[in-house]
Amino acid sequence: MSGGLGLSLCDWLIENGAKYLALTSRNPQVVDAWLAAHKKNGVTIRLLPCNVTDEAALRAVHERIVEEMPPVAGAVNGAMVLRDVSVRNMSLEDVQTVIRPKILGSIHLDRIFHDVDLDFFILVSSISGVIGTVGQANYAAANAGVCSLSAQRRNRGLHSSCINVGMINGVGYITQSERNLDEAMERLAVVHLSESDFRHSFAEAIEAGQPDSPHGPEFTLGLREIPQDAANMPKWAPDPKFSHFIVRRAAEDALCAQLRRVLQQSTPNDELLEMDSTSLGLDSLISVDIRSWFLKSFQVNIPVLKIMGNNVQMLSLAELAAKNIPAPLTPDVHGQETTASAPSSVNDSSVGPSTETGNTTPTSTPHSERTASDSAHGKSEGKD
Repeated sequence: MSGGLGLSLCDWLIENGAKYLALTSRNPQVVDAWLAAHKKNGVTIRLLPCNVTDEAALRAVHERIVEEMPPVAGAVNGAMVLRDVSVRNMSLEDVQTVIRPKILGSIHLDRIFHDVDLDFFILVSSISGVIGTVGQANYAAANAGVCSLSAQRRNRGLHSSCINVGMINGVGYITQSERNLDEAMERLAVVHLSESDFRHSFAEAIEAGQPDSPHGPEFTLGLREIPQDAANMPKWAPDPKFSHFIVRRAAEDALCAQLRRVLQQSTPNDELLEMDSTSLGLDSLISVDIRSWFLKSFQVNIPVLKIMGNNVQMLSLAELAAKNIPAPLTPDVHGQETTASAPSSVNDSSVGPSTETGNTTPTSTPHSERTASDSAHGKSEGKD
C-alpha cells in the first residue's frame, strides 16, 4: 500500500488519529516531502521493503515493527499484480504471478496474526472477482481467495473484512495506467468512484469486520443500477444475486400512464418523467387526483403541494413512491411477513436534488499509540 491509493489511505488514517504507520512493499517509493510533512506533525512512518510472498521476510518485518513501534492495531493487504490474458492463452506463470501477492500475502499476514484480534484486518479485493472481467480470470480467482480467507478469519471470532473495490479515479492504478478503461467499465455498468469513496468504504470495512457484526465480512462497491429495459445490459445482469441492481420501472410506467389519461396526452414516458407540474400544467384538482392515485396504487401518501412543487420532476415522484411502498406490498423485496399497514407518508424533504454525499464517519480507528501495519506488493505488471 505504498502507491497513490495506499498513501491516500494513510492520510485518512492519520487524520483520524493514527500516529504510527508501517508500510511494506517490495520496492517502496514514497516522496520524502510526504514523509517529512507527517513527521513534522508527530507521525512516525516506517518504510520496510519486503516481498509479502516470502513468509520469512514478512515475519522479520513484523518482528522489527514489534521491537521499534507500539502494538499493532490493524493490518491491510492491498497487493495487486495484473497480467490480463484469455484463459486459453494463460500460462501457469500468468496465474501464479497474479495470485501469489494477494493469496500468499494475505495467508502470511493471517498466520502472523492468527490468534491476535486486531482492531481491523482488511483485505482489499476487486469488483472483478464478483462480476468477472474479460482477460482477468487469474485476478478474479485471487480476489475470490482473499474474500474466503476473510470469512475464515471471521469464523474464528476475529476482526476481518474484505472490500471488493470498483474503479477509482483520481488516485491509484486507474489514474496511473495508460490504458483507456472507460469504455470497458461502461459496458460493465461500473461507476466511477472517488478517493473519498474509497476512504469511506474503509471506514465501513472497519465496522463490518467486527466479529459480532450481523453482516458478512465481504462487501462490494462500484456497481450502478440498470433500468430493466436498458438497451445494453451488462453481462452480470442475468445473475440472480445482482437482481437488486435491476431497476423495475413499474412505478414510472404506471405514473406516465396515469398522467396521459388525466391530461389526455400521448407524450412518451421519457419526456413525461423529465417534466414538472408547471410544464405539464397540473392544477390543484389534477394534483389531488394524482395524490389519490398514489394512495390507491402504492399506498403512498404524497402531499398535493409536493406534486405541484416547482422543479419537482415526475421522475422524482415515481422514485419517491417506489421507495416508500409499504413492505407488505413487496414481501419478496423486503423479506418481511405480510401484515396490515397504514399508507406511507412522505415528508417535504424527500423530493428534490440530493445533497447527501454518502460520507461515513468511521466508528473504529486505530488508537494513536498503536501501529497500523499494511502490506503491498512490488510493482511489476500492476500497481497498488
